[in-house]
Amino acid sequence: MIKKILPQVLALVLVVYISLSFAQQSVTITVFKDVIEDDLAGFNIYQDENETPIATIDSDVIPWVWQGDVTVVNGKASFRATAFDTSGNESGKSPEAIFDPTPGVPTITVGVKIEGN
Repeated sequence: MIKKILPQVLALVLVVYISLSFAQQSVTITVFKDVIEDDLAGFNIYQDENETPIATIDSDVIPWVWQGDVTVVNGKASFRATAFDTSGNESGKSPEAIFDPTPGVPTITVGVKIEGN
């Protein structure tokens, strides 16, 4: 009897864990850059370790802000930003901006700073 019940209990626990692990969170990301080049075209925003940007901000739109929904895993996420010029050259990624949203808060604001050029 225990052998029949145990797999069903484990499956139930696994489903509950997965449904609680991933959630949509509204986020506002602001990019700060201390040196502005003449040929600055925009910024790419990356989430966690992904190599594909989740958003691009045009440098003509000031302040440099992106708002949208992101998927957070276990309630946390991290963001990095890069700057790119009109030729398509992209800077290195900024230091990580990590956030752990408070449950029930509708929107989280994250600031990402790109240093140097």
